[in-house]
Amino acid sequence: MGKNKKCECEEGAPMWVVTYGDLMSLLMTFFVLLLSFSVMQEDEIFMEAMESFRGAVSVLPKELTVVSISKNTPTKKRQPKTTESVARRVRRRMQVIGQKDVQVSFEQGGDLKITFPNSVLFDSAQATLKATAGPVLDETAQVLTELPDGAVFDLRGHTDNRPLGTNVQGFRDNFDLGFGRANAVTRYLSRSGRIPMVRFQAGSRGEGEPIATNETPEGRAENRRVDLYVRGLLTPEEVAEFQRETGSLTNTP
Repeated sequence: MGKNKKCECEEGAPMWVVTYGDLMSLLMTFFVLLLSFSVMQEDEIFMEAMESFRGAVSVLPKELTVVSISKNTPTKKRQPKTTESVARRVRRRMQVIGQKDVQVSFEQGGDLKITFPNSVLFDSAQATLKATAGPVLDETAQVLTELPDGAVFDLRGHTDNRPLGTNVQGFRDNFDLGFGRANAVTRYLSRSGRIPMVRFQAGSRGEGEPIATNETPEGRAENRRVDLYVRGLLTPEEVAEFQRETGSLTNTP
């Protein structure tokens, strides 16, 4: 019998090629994920991180980076980082306690506005805080406590246009009721967060600034609210820069 011939098999790719291929696959996955995050969040921090990463590894030329692609896509005008940070903290705390009715928005001058609906804070035609207001205002006060001393808090009470009934005691009209509600929220926030009253200002707009129609129960419910404006988060230079970029003026209620 002839000798058994040894099977001659082709050698596979070198180990370094396999490792290199895995690395490239991971990098591609990394960039795809970052691109998807940038589209969803449009976050300035993401842009800075991507630019830093590109400069560190030099995987792509500058004109082909994910940063360049993202910057060329239309995006909403961003609020200053400080305001965005505070807004995220408020929203996160409202999510923790399961409160979806509190709204957080931005003013034209870069200030922050937190809107508390009347259903969370007060009963009809009353300025005494309900039990459900406690957790909401406690969480809000915690965020306000963490802000620098230069931040000030301006509260405005709003009502619908229905006249107060004769059985409502202690309020002459809707303007008076709006102030009573803003004052109640102001004092609670100051006490809960141990924030000096000098940093607060309470006022009323009564029925004068509706955000919905007063012809329906749903619209009237939207109009009954307390707005908290957080001011002083930005330096005058940051405010001026923000106004130049957006072409806006400070909106003082």
